[in-house]
Amino acid sequence: MYTEGEWKQHDNRIKVLGRGTIAICPSPTDNEGVFEFIANAERIVACVNGCKGLNPEGIAELKQACEWVAEDLERDGLVRVSTKTAIWKALSKVKEE
Repeated sequence: MYTEGEWKQHDNRIKVLGRGTIAICPSPTDNEGVFEFIANAERIVACVNGCKGLNPEGIAELKQACEWVAEDLERDGLVRVSTKTAIWKALSKVKEE
């Protein structure tokens, strides 16, 4: 389980409306990565909000099936039956229930 709601990033803090700050990305220890903590917070928020309604356990399988579709279309202009089966299986797995 995770903190539900729309996650927002403010500097290195991650917030959820009504819940306040739920995470803080620490500053790196060297000067070369001084702004990485802001980029890390932005990325975490984008990933969480982008995956809303998805079962995270199915994402890798869905990515693979999409790659197969792209390869089939690139190679033949058609999608193989085995690829269609894989994409439907992956889509059903990624839907959060």
